[in-house]
Amino acid sequence: MAIRRQWLDPDNEGHKESLRQAALKKFGPKQVKTQTLFPRCFATTLTGKQRTCDNSGKDGNEHAIQKDTETETNRNRNTNTNTFDYLLVMDLEGKDEIIEFPFLVIDVSASRECGRFQEYVRPKELFRGKPIEPLSPALPFPTALKKLDSFLRNDTPVYIGFNDDGLSGLSEKKSPRIAVLTCGDWDCRHIHAAVTCQLWNINTPELFTRWINIKRTFAEFYGLNPGRIRGMRSMLSRLQLLNNRGEPVHGFHHIGMYDVENIARCAFHLLDAGAQFEINVVTARGKKKEAKRK
Repeated sequence: MAIRRQWLDPDNEGHKESLRQAALKKFGPKQVKTQTLFPRCFATTLTGKQRTCDNSGKDGNEHAIQKDTETETNRNRNTNTNTFDYLLVMDLEGKDEIIEFPFLVIDVSASRECGRFQEYVRPKELFRGKPIEPLSPALPFPTALKKLDSFLRNDTPVYIGFNDDGLSGLSEKKSPRIAVLTCGDWDCRHIHAAVTCQLWNINTPELFTRWINIKRTFAEFYGLNPGRIRGMRSMLSRLQLLNNRGEPVHGFHHIGMYDVENIARCAFHLLDAGAQFEINVVTARGKKKEAKRK
């Protein structure tokens, strides 16, 4: 929980010290030093215009990022003309059922983050018949969705200007300038499966029926074969954000909060470079199809 508190409020020095002390108690000073946990495990408030890639466009393996003519044109565009006002960066954790539900909200025009949300989710079937720790912070998935709606409504500017119906009102027609951004298609598809396969007996919120797959955006912007951007680490490598062991410089892979932050770093890099974010996957209540490409 010390990681969660510090991630949700990364500028709080007290949370940083609590996390440091928790790590020392858990692993001991020698292990903490050997694994160089600090400052690596400290979350950081993100803004645009960060140095994430050198001027030559080389990644950590010294392979130049190939750029086509269209990419060079994109670089010269003003990022304020981007398609969306807010990007909701999401990276779920869990295989059969969702167990972690984190978001980082990017204000595109201001080129900064404007909110963080994270809840642990209590699986419905995975632990059936097994005792649940009374002090567990994990919530049923419908409750986590309601808390996300409350967060977006009360703690971010995302809903301003919309006569919304909560997450179900965030449709392309009613709120075209808000989009979920993920590293792949699994996350939104998994939400759809989790809430439509009689598991929770609730409808899929409109918010999760269309999304931006940043892997495709990254590959298209740099004129790369999509197969070369296989995941978050492929992008981090090209932005020189992996260490010599191939691990993220910031945080740890497959901890949802850290993954969301690192995916957001990739998004900020693309925004700084002039990339245009567009919806590239749409699912019509379970019937997945490719969005039309311009």
